[in-house]
Amino acid sequence: MAAAVLALKADFANLHFKPTIKECSRFTPEILPRVQHHHMEKMRRHEHIVVSHVQSWMDASFAPNANEILKMFACIKRLVRLMDYSFSRILYPMLIYAQQFVKRTGPVAPTGLFPLLVVAACLALKMWEDYGPDLDLTAEVCNISKKQLSTLEREFLHQVRLRRTCALFTHARTHSCAHTHTQTTRER
Repeated sequence: MAAAVLALKADFANLHFKPTIKECSRFTPEILPRVQHHHMEKMRRHEHIVVSHVQSWMDASFAPNANEILKMFACIKRLVRLMDYSFSRILYPMLIYAQQFVKRTGPVAPTGLFPLLVVAACLALKMWEDYGPDLDLTAEVCNISKKQLSTLEREFLHQVRLRRTCALFTHARTHSCAHTHTQTTRER
């Protein structure tokens, strides 16, 4: 019993919020396994949704099985964490970008799935994080050269036309910068 309490205290010490004694008392040794089981079931449902979504991008006869897809995501998750970013923060943007690519180009070949996910993850990092991905690390871990990675990214952006979406976010800034540049050019 004392070991379980110490383990529970260690788990709570890693959390961002500090629970009160009353909140901790809910997780008695009898309840904790049920909470863990509920969490694991939720994770399995989440994984199933992601896998079935990815499998829908491919020709049914060539779609990889769920374990292969989960291994690809695990690799990308470790890569993102190596760069000190949160994978959960970019997962859905990554899936949306990849979905847009597939919608424009058609089904993905089995050999093209991992590069597609890597490029979508890189673009999601560029859009949603402050500094973007470390391309040297990405190239080394994923065994894709930086040149290939850049080429894939340009092709991806061309197909998805993501630059138009990016332009919408920066329109006001770009417009004011262009307006200022035009004024200073006229003043000269």
